[in-house]
Amino acid sequence: DVYKRQVSTQSTGAWSGTDMSPVRSTRWWQRRQRAADQRAAAAAVAAALIIHSQLRRKRNKGRVVRRRRLNWELRRGELKSRRAFVQRYRFDQQTFQDVCDTIRDDIEPDPVRSKAASGNLSEPLTAELMLSATLRFCAGGAYQDIIDIHGIAESTLYDMLMKVWRAMRKHYPLQFDLEDDEMLEELERGFAGLSRTQGAVRGVVGALDGLAIRINCPTRRDTAKAASFKNRKGFFSMNCQAICDAKLRFRCVVQPGTVLMVAGG
Repeated sequence: DVYKRQVSTQSTGAWSGTDMSPVRSTRWWQRRQRAADQRAAAAAVAAALIIHSQLRRKRNKGRVVRRRRLNWELRRGELKSRRAFVQRYRFDQQTFQDVCDTIRDDIEPDPVRSKAASGNLSEPLTAELMLSATLRFCAGGAYQDIIDIHGIAESTLYDMLMKVWRAMRKHYPLQFDLEDDEMLEELERGFAGLSRTQGAVRGVVGALDGLAIRINCPTRRDTAKAASFKNRKGFFSMNCQAICDAKLRFRCVVQPGTVLMVAGG
C-alpha cells in the first residue's frame, strides 16, 4: 500500500501529494506496536504482583512464625569484658542484672502464656531479653537488627518497649527538685569534682541540652496549628530538653506540656 500525505500550498491554494516511503511507514508501525506491547506487559506484571501479594497476605494471615529467641546466658558469655558490655548496653553486667530483678515482676509475662502465644514454637520472653532489646533501641540500634538478634516480631518489640519504660518510670523516678538544697549540693559537688582546675568552677548542678525529634506533619485532628511544629531547619519536630548530672544520668526530661519520668543509668 502506498501512503499519501497531502500538503497545502499557500501560494496557489492547490493541493499536491507526496508518497511516504513503505520502509518508513513500516518502522513507524513497528514502534507503535512495540510501545503498546510494553504497556500491556507492564500492566500484566503489575496485576500479577497485586494478586500474588493478596494471596500471600491471605495465606499468612494468622500464621505463627517460629523465632529463635536470644539466649541471654550465651550473650552474656560473649560479652565477657566490662567495656564490651557497657558499649552495647550503657550498663555493666551487675547493674543490668539488678535492674532486671527490680522490674521483672512488672514486665516479664507468664511463661506458659508467652510460649502459647507463639504456638509453642518459641521460648517465652524473659526480663533479660526485654531489657536487652529496650537498651539497644535506646542506644540507637536499628529495629531490624534488634528483632533479628533477639528473635522477636516488630510488634512485640514496640510492645515490650512501653512495658519496660513504664516499669523504669515506676521504680527509677527522676529527681530534680530545685527546692531540695541537699540534692543540689550533691549535684554541684559532682561537677566540681570533674573540673580540671580542682573545683574552680562551682555552682553547676546540671548539663542541659535540647533535641528536635522529627515527626510527620500533624493533622487537623492533632492540632489546629500544624505550622507551629515546624522548626527553623524546615522540618516538623517536637522539642525535647534533658538535664544530666556529672555521672551522665538523666535527672529530668521535658517535652512540651509534659515531664517524662524516664530513669537514667
